[in-house]
Amino acid sequence: MDDMNLTPVGVELWDPAADMPVWTWNQLEDALRDLAASRQQQDMVESLVSASRKQARFLPSGHVLKEILCIAWVIADETFRGGREEGSAMT
Repeated sequence: MDDMNLTPVGVELWDPAADMPVWTWNQLEDALRDLAASRQQQDMVESLVSASRKQARFLPSGHVLKEILCIAWVIADETFRGGREEGSAMT
């Protein structure tokens, strides 16, 4: 019994040290909406994820990850005020 392999043929076990879980863009949008600090930030999620999704095929995976983390940071920021403040310069 000790020699018996209980893993089905062709099925590999998930290695959390090497692999990331698989998720969809829709699941990412849902998670970001849950993180949003305001209604305005919830409304931004779809556009931000859409832009990242369109660029993702042309970027290294590490860059896509940074884009996602930046979106999460902006969406969860409770001090974020959308738009420009009066008198501020666009840079």
